[in-house]
Amino acid sequence: MPDSKRKEKVPPRDTRAAIIEAAVSILGHEGPAGLTASALTRAVGISKATLFHHFRTIDEIPLVALEHLALQLQAFSPVQKKRSSRRTIETLGDGARILVEQHRDFISAYFVFFGKALFDKRLRQSLANCGAQSRAIIAQLVRKNMKGVKTDRDVDDVVNVIMIMLDGLALHLLLADEKRPIMRAWSRFARSFPTKRALRKRPAR
Repeated sequence: MPDSKRKEKVPPRDTRAAIIEAAVSILGHEGPAGLTASALTRAVGISKATLFHHFRTIDEIPLVALEHLALQLQAFSPVQKKRSSRRTIETLGDGARILVEQHRDFISAYFVFFGKALFDKRLRQSLANCGAQSRAIIAQLVRKNMKGVKTDRDVDDVVNVIMIMLDGLALHLLLADEKRPIMRAWSRFARSFPTKRALRKRPAR
């Protein structure tokens, strides 16, 4: 057969990665009950023997999928520009909204992991490890843009508040049909964020 007629050989599919992506999608659409061997093999187009060649048990897959999810979400990192504390909080909120709009399955799966982690110590530790990456990004923003936050304890407190609020924001954006009131409330939260003067005057503990 002439070279012009030959088909280019397609590289072999990364089956393990396909299983992980399918697991995240299933968790995001159907929750933990939907993550079964049958569902995964159908989604990926493989046999159960192939599935369990890559993973010993179904319970192992969420742990690996969570690590994959965290890497995907790290694609969002706020622009490291000098700005006010209000604009910093607003930017983080806009980032959460964009993630929900563009990666809904991933964010839904993230909250599924939250629920499962209540009863799974290994998953809880994995969530903590993944959260550390987000904490580091937010801590950099806090140190750079909130000059009234001077001590490591101040930074830790502010980062905790922001992460708690961002989780709540993302969850409500997932559940809401109308997102504008939620983002309006986030802007109000940003406007009410402690000023440099207020942080300096906070009583010592």
